[in-house]
Amino acid sequence: MRPRSLSLLLPAMLAAAPALAQPAADAARDANAPPAAFIETALHALAAGRLAEAENAIEQAESRALTRAVKPSRADQPSEQPLVERLSKARQALLAGDRLKAVDLLETAARTPEATGQQ
Repeated sequence: MRPRSLSLLLPAMLAAAPALAQPAADAARDANAPPAAFIETALHALAAGRLAEAENAIEQAESRALTRAVKPSRADQPSEQPLVERLSKARQALLAGDRLKAVDLLETAARTPEATGQQ
């Protein structure tokens, strides 16, 4: 049984989630959007319980964050960029069902200069 306060807040959070997700989704559609826009979309999707949308946004943030130039012979090796690693861990946490860890990793990732495009 849920604590009374949580059961009162949950409907309000779910009702507000679609309105919260729209600005973030619009920002993420921008062709020049930094990884932070996709991270924000993922956070809003998680808050709304839309896990597939959150996973997709995390993958898009990872793709946007990949800025390395590698030899073709090393292209199959994972990136060691801190932002990409953090986003990968957030996606893994989400897939493992640990939404709190995913949120924590995403919030930390969003504060990095690489995420905002201010490297």
